[in-house]
Amino acid sequence: MSEEVKNEQQPQAETQAPAGPKKNKKVNRLVASEIGSKIEEFEKSGMIHSRYYMHLVERKKQLGA
Repeated sequence: MSEEVKNEQQPQAETQAPAGPKKNKKVNRLVASEIGSKIEEFEKSGMIHSRYYMHLVERKKQLGA
């Protein structure tokens, strides 16, 4: 009986994917307006020292936006 309960619980655990971190879109594929909004999000959250933020700022300079 206990084996049946274990077997029923395992499929539920497999179907629920862990909520991992959200993947960032590649910087070179973003439009200038998207870059600006992402930069603002990072500044509001205080994450201005992250590499992704620095790459966004550099890409914005390259686009001249």
